[in-house]
Amino acid sequence: MELKNYSFLSEESSKHGAVGAIVYPHSGEQFYGSLMQDFEVLVLILHEEGPTENRYRHSAIGELRYQILYMDWMRLTRCLITGEDRGVVEAFLHGDILWDKGDKIKVHRNYIQQFGPKLRKQKIFYEFSQFLRTYLDAKRWIKDGEVIDAYQGVLESLNHWARIVVMEKGISPERAVWTQIRDMDRSVYKLYEELTMSKETLEQRVELILLACEFSVLSKMESSCSLLLDILRSGNKPWSLHDLMKHPDLCFMQDEIPLLLRKLVHRSIIREIESLVPFVTEGGKEIKYCAK
Repeated sequence: MELKNYSFLSEESSKHGAVGAIVYPHSGEQFYGSLMQDFEVLVLILHEEGPTENRYRHSAIGELRYQILYMDWMRLTRCLITGEDRGVVEAFLHGDILWDKGDKIKVHRNYIQQFGPKLRKQKIFYEFSQFLRTYLDAKRWIKDGEVIDAYQGVLESLNHWARIVVMEKGISPERAVWTQIRDMDRSVYKLYEELTMSKETLEQRVELILLACEFSVLSKMESSCSLLLDILRSGNKPWSLHDLMKHPDLCFMQDEIPLLLRKLVHRSIIREIESLVPFVTEGGKEIKYCAK
């Protein structure tokens, strides 16, 4: 169906403060993930602010079945940085723009596709937080004797590690990251082979990769957290956790900040300062952070 046949969505959405809409058709036998399901078309309607009154809607025009996804710009930006909803990322980058108020979609799509330094820092920061989190989970699992869960955790850690390596070379990681990195960094790919194909016991394989992950965590922490470190260096006074979470470059990754702050303190890359604040009762102090 041609784009003009979706023009009714423009009138409907503009009444609810939408800034644009994208049509993403299902073509051929390619798998588009759970977001598309068995619908022939996904319509992504973007709003400046949320929440919107409907997140999903299922509709039909004649024989055509399509799904509408209403999304606010904040959630979209998080998806584009973290890649946590691949279907939304694919639709935003490769769908047909139905309408676009002030060229907002076009400009932001170009920004994402260029994969410039700021976006690269944000994505590396996020991937490192996930690398660290899954590595720590795997360590806990192996300590508790849950070898299969530890294996799953360390496999996820390697995946995040591989994505960091790709981005450090100025390249946006693809969905099939192991195919991408095979000829790019043999050392990381070798670890993947050791984990999945070695003749050692499963526990031995997991422990070996955990040692490699630990070394990588220590060596990559400062460079991977440069986004956060630059912000801490930018002010003349310490930053509270609340203020960091509100920062425009970090607000899309609020869940990742607390863990990384504590690890950076532990590694003496940043320092903490106790501060008296009115809302903390019983003589308690708020912890703030600053660069060394």
